[in-house]
Amino acid sequence: MALISKILIAVDRSPLSEKVIEYGYFIARQIHAAIGIIVVDTSTENPSDTLVGYVNSLSEEIQSDEAEFLRAMKDKYADDIPTELFLIAGPITDSILDTAETWGAQIIVAGKPSHKALSRLFTGSTSDDLIHATDVPLLLVPLAKTDQ
Repeated sequence: MALISKILIAVDRSPLSEKVIEYGYFIARQIHAAIGIIVVDTSTENPSDTLVGYVNSLSEEIQSDEAEFLRAMKDKYADDIPTELFLIAGPITDSILDTAETWGAQIIVAGKPSHKALSRLFTGSTSDDLIHATDVPLLLVPLAKTDQ
């Protein structure tokens, strides 16, 4: 088994995202890994093959806001950690998994909201979808109700 050299942090720009990003960087510092931060925009139905640098079909306003968020998180946490930013348009789970595979991530860090069981039954969650759809190890950061 190879050493972990790339960690993909999946966030959605919720107030909890910063906690997930902070935790991902905490792990990266300990194991000297590079970071990728991904934000997925689901407002379009484009394929999930767009990365920062050649983003297609995101509205300029959404693209600008999301890109600014990514840059701000990199500026705040990266220090000397190599960091790549991914702004993807498409289905959330597929976009995260496609990016993890293309970029070569060896672990995905995401938040795990504390929904009640009945709520999860009707709405599900991205973290639940990732658990069932990937072979890439996942690190789920629990997000308590007080954090939400």
